[in-house]
Amino acid sequence: MRVFNKSIIIAVFILALSIVIGIPSYAEEIENNDTSLNEKAEVASHDIEGVETAEIKTYEIEDSQVVNGSRMNSGLFYSPEAYLVPNQTTSLLTLLTNDPNVCNVYFRVWNGDGSNMRGYNAYFQPDGRFMAFVPISDFGQVGTYNCLATVQFYDGHEENAGFAFFEVTQPSIGNVTVENVNNCNGTFDVLLTGINCPSSATSIDVVAFTTQDLSDAHVYQAYWNGRGFVANINVGYHNYHYGAYGICATINAVNGTKCSASTCGWIDMPQTQLGTYTADGRNYFLISENSPFNSTTAWVNYYVWNEGLSDLRLYRGFRDGNRWLGIMPINDYQKTGTYSFVVKSQMIFGPEIELGSGSFYVPGASVGSVYAYDVDNRQGTFSVAIVNPQAFGGVTGIRTLVFTKPDWSDACSYGYLDFGNGVYAFRGDIANHKYDYGTYEAAVFVKNAVGIEELAGVTFFTLNKPNAQSWGVPINNQADVVLASWDLPYVNHIMGIQYYVWNSGNDMRCYTTVSRRNNNSYDYTFSMNDFGKAGTFYVLPRIVRDNWSTEDLPLISFNITNINGNYGIMGSSGTNIDQMVRYFNKYGNYPEYYQWGYGGAPSVYDFCRIFYEECAAEGVRAEVAFCQAMKETGYLRFGGAVDVRAFNFAGIGAVDSSPGSYNWFPDIRTGIRAQVQHLKAYASTDSLNNACVDPRFNLVIRGVAPCVEDLGGRWASGANYGYSIRNEYMSKLFAS
Repeated sequence: MRVFNKSIIIAVFILALSIVIGIPSYAEEIENNDTSLNEKAEVASHDIEGVETAEIKTYEIEDSQVVNGSRMNSGLFYSPEAYLVPNQTTSLLTLLTNDPNVCNVYFRVWNGDGSNMRGYNAYFQPDGRFMAFVPISDFGQVGTYNCLATVQFYDGHEENAGFAFFEVTQPSIGNVTVENVNNCNGTFDVLLTGINCPSSATSIDVVAFTTQDLSDAHVYQAYWNGRGFVANINVGYHNYHYGAYGICATINAVNGTKCSASTCGWIDMPQTQLGTYTADGRNYFLISENSPFNSTTAWVNYYVWNEGLSDLRLYRGFRDGNRWLGIMPINDYQKTGTYSFVVKSQMIFGPEIELGSGSFYVPGASVGSVYAYDVDNRQGTFSVAIVNPQAFGGVTGIRTLVFTKPDWSDACSYGYLDFGNGVYAFRGDIANHKYDYGTYEAAVFVKNAVGIEELAGVTFFTLNKPNAQSWGVPINNQADVVLASWDLPYVNHIMGIQYYVWNSGNDMRCYTTVSRRNNNSYDYTFSMNDFGKAGTFYVLPRIVRDNWSTEDLPLISFNITNINGNYGIMGSSGTNIDQMVRYFNKYGNYPEYYQWGYGGAPSVYDFCRIFYEECAAEGVRAEVAFCQAMKETGYLRFGGAVDVRAFNFAGIGAVDSSPGSYNWFPDIRTGIRAQVQHLKAYASTDSLNNACVDPRFNLVIRGVAPCVEDLGGRWASGANYGYSIRNEYMSKLFAS
């Protein structure tokens, strides 16, 4: 603020004189709102709207210079001054000049970085000054204010006439303290002392809150109580929140400036005393005492749950003197275990207030021990004992559930026998559990006095399934076959055994026996005349239970090589590759044409391996096909009508009366495959497993020659053709 000089004294004197002689002062203009300077300042602000700060920082005065407010060399002067009234609500800006060419003066006013600059028009006074009033509330800021005076001349040009300054100080709050905390009433006071506000205050606000998002903030008006300004805080205005309070006090000055100070307060929730008890074993009493706001409480709510909030229930309490009681029937939940509860007080006006929480325990059912005994794997039976069951309020029932499947799909519930002295037992049977072997779980459920049934004990035991055995054994020179099964499970529930027997799949027969021997085994004998062929036979034993359900036992097989003494073509091979190689090397001579790589089998071993693989693929015995090829080719010497390059090892298509009519094949494997498929056409009615390469496959009446001996008169014209293969060639192969 500028120091008063003589010019200021003259101005004050002129102003006083104007009052005496009846000239309205500018203060009266502001008060009466009659062409007030505030309005004129506003007009001036509009007149210079848009003036940038850059204009202020770069200005010049043409024709002459201003030094310390006076024009040099001309005898003219320009003296800007600023006066801040004591209450700092208004600043008086003046410009004293003796230049008769000045027609108007205005001031640019700002503080800080100039972003809040405003313009004010000054008006000529009888004392020769130009005067403007600046309301501090236009800015509402503290600090140094800059005032640039600009004069306008009658010829229309303008000149900056110098700066004036004034300082607005900030109000302050000495101390903010919390006192008179009353936990039961939920109130406390905020006291503000040491307040300094030069322009006086329009209001002193105290904001109190408990949440970070200020959702429960409430504004209190502080009042003077002799020691300072005080605000009475009540938790009712803050959703009855107890705990930490944030407090912010703000002075709102008349001139628009503000000052804030903050502190923290704390108010504790009175400790409500909670308790529970049961008198009859059926109901629990929930008790709350020393509740806050008890005089304004409409009722008390008890929120109770056992398993999370999914079974939350509300029980409304009733007043019992100075305490509240809630009653929870245990039967509402049908559960034992730990219960949790929250107590909330419902205000007559306002929300619920949480008073506290607790828990109580309802004892569950139990047993001293559960165990299995007399477990019989063969019979599929077991016993379970239950010792000393206990339940809250007494045992009113016992139930057992026994199962092996995780989904309880084979579960069965058993009753029990009471043997006295707290011992109960029952007998179980695998027939009640879908004949499932494995690990059993026996769960014991006990019911208490209020009808709650719960798991009280568990035991595990294992029924190991007997390793059932079966066989099929040819007897009487393979004329008959004995089928037998033993070590069977749950023998007391078996009605009989079915034996499904087949060779090719379309010749299946079923044999049934219901006769059980003393060793709990079953057997059945049948004649091979039922099939009339050799080969590998498969047997599927099947248990038939007393409830007509069935269970398959492991698949077995047996081989029939003779049919009425003859050697069957189909079936598992009785030789191997090494034996075939030894046999050929003893009697044959492997063609050089094949050794050179033609045909795909450069060695005897490769040749025998291909024979064995192709026979296995179609179920033809390798000893039959290989020995037939040795007979047809003279141990691969090909001395007859068939060319070695034809890869035809069994004379397929060859006719004695038509030389050269035999079939040709592209390689050794194809020629062998054609021979094997042709043999299968004679010996079996089964379909081929590989694609047909035999050009004469469909010319054969299927299944007319199941044995080697039957090939005579069919494969070849000679009646002894098949006997020759068996007696002259196969016998040597098996001797190798």
